Amino acid sequence: MPGRGSKRRPYAPRMPAEERRKQLLDATLRIVVERGHHKVTMETVGEEAGVTKPVVYGVFHSRGELLAALLEREQQGAVEQVMSAFTDGRLDLARTPPDELIAGITKAYLDGVRAEEYRWRCILFAVEGAPRELRAAIAGSREQLRGMIAGVLESFVATQSAAPAVDIDIASHSLVAFAERAGQLILDQPEKYTVDRFVKASKVLLRLLQP
Repeated sequence: MPGRGSKRRPYAPRMPAEERRKQLLDATLRIVVERGHHKVTMETVGEEAGVTKPVVYGVFHSRGELLAALLEREQQGAVEQVMSAFTDGRLDLARTPPDELIAGITKAYLDGVRAEEYRWRCILFAVEGAPRELRAAIAGSREQLRGMIAGVLESFVATQSAAPAVDIDIASHSLVAFAERAGQLILDQPEKYTVDRFVKASKVLLRLLQP
């Protein structure tokens, strides 16, 4: 029996395996964003989720496995959000000017950033103690995004008999940098930096990149 005055952690009710996994990954994400990767331990994750350490070990065998699972989930979620930004607007490449294409993509992307704040804080900010694997994954996602933007611009150029001259390589790199900074400002200063401001700015930026 526990000694007098000892505090027993509340019993964690059983839940389906996938639901428990999500609960623990959500708790880990909160710790990463609010306190840094170095604060992630099996014990702190259990405390954050309101379960015992053995419950955490019952789902993830080690801290490394836990962080790898979080990285995979957030990276996949971010890529899916970015890809949806290219399709949700249902933009007509043959008829829509490139600045309107970029504006539509920018709005969908930034709406997604606001909807999943902790995911994007983990990706867009240098969270303290971020492992090398996370930095490498972010770099890979950045290049994937650049390729998608370049593809949109190339598709537009291919549909036009006299398309405006755009340096696609420079434009795609510039727009990725713009997207990253826009996401950071949307999260850090949402009252000052609105989605609408960045949508308008994205159109201007693309025009400036045209030779």
